[in-house]
Amino acid sequence: MRGIIRGLFVTALGLGSVMAVTPSSNAATTPPGCDGSYFLCVYQLHDYEGDQLFTSQSNTNWDYLGNPAAFRNMNDKMSSVANTTSRTYAIVAQHDDLGGYQYCVTPGARRPNVNNDIENKSSSHKFVSSC
Repeated sequence: MRGIIRGLFVTALGLGSVMAVTPSSNAATTPPGCDGSYFLCVYQLHDYEGDQLFTSQSNTNWDYLGNPAAFRNMNDKMSSVANTTSRTYAIVAQHDDLGGYQYCVTPGARRPNVNNDIENKSSSHKFVSSC
């Protein structure tokens, strides 16, 4: 671990850096629309407002509108995020196909305001068993 940046942890992995979004003090708060039927909930604006992406499936391109009900063109729009699971991690990446910087949203994480380093810079995600 290189250090703490506004409550987000940065770790060095073999292919680059992964920033972990960990549970915050308001982890018990369920963001609007983000119930247990979705693993990852991404919001366009701070405090879980604006356009939304609710999903339990990995997606390598948030611009892909093949599933407009779920993805709603969320490329480069993430300002708040929640992971509703107790065991599944989500790798959220800067670019399509999981390219660029990657961020690990840990199980139970709720972030009404993500760090400026990742805000409005995410384009794809993948569910994994650990980060």
